[in-house]
Amino acid sequence: MIDAHVHFWSPSEGRNAWLEEESATLNRSRLPHDLEACAARHGIAGLVVVQSAADAGEAGWLARLPAVGPPILGIVAWLDLSAADPPCWIAALRAVDRRICGVRALNRDATAPALADPALDRLFGAIADAGLVLDALAGAGGIADIVARAERTPGLAIVLDHAGDPPDDLAGWRHDLARLAARPGTWCKLSGLLRPGEGGAARDRTGAIFATLLALFGPGRLIWGSDWPVVDLSLGYDGWLDLCRTLAAPLGDRERAALFGGSAAAAYRLAPAS
Repeated sequence: MIDAHVHFWSPSEGRNAWLEEESATLNRSRLPHDLEACAARHGIAGLVVVQSAADAGEAGWLARLPAVGPPILGIVAWLDLSAADPPCWIAALRAVDRRICGVRALNRDATAPALADPALDRLFGAIADAGLVLDALAGAGGIADIVARAERTPGLAIVLDHAGDPPDDLAGWRHDLARLAARPGTWCKLSGLLRPGEGGAARDRTGAIFATLLALFGPGRLIWGSDWPVVDLSLGYDGWLDLCRTLAAPLGDRERAALFGGSAAAAYRLAPAS
């Protein structure tokens, strides 16, 4: 089983200024040893660690973390949308660690450029040529912006993070999600769907979202992730995984294996844990 969406950070590193506005649940070091016991309890065999800071040095820091608990199979590094020489930037990034398998821009700020901006064609073309995956957050332009990028860069592999942040009214979300799912080389993460403080009320809403994701992407392109430690603001790791296992119970063994690991391995081209 692979947890395809985990974050590690340490405030003392000074990379995550946003933590200063968060509660003590998040605003403290969250490192591999903090996840070790929980991961062992659930049989997690490997992790994909996703950036949480707009910082060029974060990928190297993640790569150097102690080998405690499940091995880090993949690292999704910060994507610098302002990179002046994309091939050189990507070459330098790949040289940091062989486990770097994808990139993600923190583009939720309304001032961030749209992913579909034609000025970024060269950057995303270079990312596709390098075989890296784009982990895509639904920024100000929503899923439609990600669809437009997929259309502009057909060879780009895209993983939609957190199911594109479904709103309360799911109609528009379903429409745009269907457009993305129709594109080849796209996957979607079953992660980050819980809201802070949300408990049992999450179950019905998550069930409706899961049904849509399964219908559009199928288990072969649906990727489970915990979004740890952010998940601790709601149901926690155990509660979120239990909910997802309950939702996936009607699936066959192969389908569940894809959802809880196989799809992540395929999307990110992960090497097996040694």
